[in-house]
Amino acid sequence: MIVNYPNDVWIYDLGSLAGISVNGNPVHGKAFLDGVHTVDNGSRKIWKATEESLLI
Repeated sequence: MIVNYPNDVWIYDLGSLAGISVNGNPVHGKAFLDGVHTVDNGSRKIWKATEESLLI
């Protein structure tokens, strides 16, 4: 799950079987996202770009 908070963005691994990694680093619980990242979830890959001016 990716959550946009008022001042930051976090990704949470909610117990996925395949696991989540950000830029090749496994996520255990949650990870802060700032800038451009590659997010892998099993065989799925997404690119996530965050910027403070875009956060709601």
